Amino acid sequence: MTDFFRCSVNNMQSITANRKMMLHLLRPALAELGWNCVESFASADGGAINTQGIMNALDLPTDVSGWAAATSTVLPEEIDSFLPEVLVADVVLSFGLTPALASVLNRHGIPYLDIEVSPIRFCADLFWCARTNHTRIRSALETIAVPDDFFWTEAAYLSAALAWRGLGSIGEPSKDYGVFVGQSSMDLALVHDGKIRRADEFVTETLEYFSDVSEILYAPHPYDTAAERFAKLKEVVNRIELTTEKTYRLLCADNVVKVMAISSSVLEESRYFCKPSKRLVTPDRDCISAAIEVAHEIAGLPFWRYVGGVGNEPRRNASSPRTIASVFGMRWGLDGLI
Repeated sequence: MTDFFRCSVNNMQSITANRKMMLHLLRPALAELGWNCVESFASADGGAINTQGIMNALDLPTDVSGWAAATSTVLPEEIDSFLPEVLVADVVLSFGLTPALASVLNRHGIPYLDIEVSPIRFCADLFWCARTNHTRIRSALETIAVPDDFFWTEAAYLSAALAWRGLGSIGEPSKDYGVFVGQSSMDLALVHDGKIRRADEFVTETLEYFSDVSEILYAPHPYDTAAERFAKLKEVVNRIELTTEKTYRLLCADNVVKVMAISSSVLEESRYFCKPSKRLVTPDRDCISAAIEVAHEIAGLPFWRYVGGVGNEPRRNASSPRTIASVFGMRWGLDGLI
């Protein structure tokens, strides 16, 4: 599953590619164990979930604001009739679990495993981050977890690589910079208290946090058009300027001294580069359950044999002939940096 509220009903593009990717990633191991995989998605896309009916039952507008509110609500029992496929599942596998769906699964005692791309993306390869409400699945995740020490080492090597190339600072070396990191406009990570939050809502916090820097820079999301959102922020924070520097170049620069964002994954990464950071909101989706960083083993037979109760605990392998980055064909902000 993916977010069934994110579809044409709410004037949004469906994230079909994520659901298909999950199916093809996990189906080989599950099929070997005799498990049947079924996709569950919005009827607007040809699936069985009546998103329009759920929105009507919740008395929410069918637009982006309604989407944000719907994803964060505790779905009442009367909504169960719209989710027949979900309620007969032995386990729900999702990409981007919403608090709304989590509320239903927890109420019915249905295990879930939610997988997304890890917010830590500066390493030689990407990783997954996973969350669950099931003790045995969590135990399996913990045995293949990537240790925090690994990320410190990866950050050190990236920083060293840029410094060796003479890229150890940005702009005027004598100035110190604060960086406000932008995000894409339709992101579950921006939904707080059922509403999409915008950077221009946090003028006081931004000015106070960056009061001691020479200049404030706005770093847009690398795969998102940020002109309109930057213009709105510039209207109320006139000290801020747009930068074209890649985010990881900024994190590695000696004269970038602090980072701020609404809830960007860069805030998770900044500590590995010794940069203080300030998060403006905690997304509603982060209150579901704690995420664990894992690698390619999550798609392997040993992991699923253990989850299914027919094998020993899986082990983490330091390397794999396959890379997670190859699934997406991009490295987010690390593309073209070195």
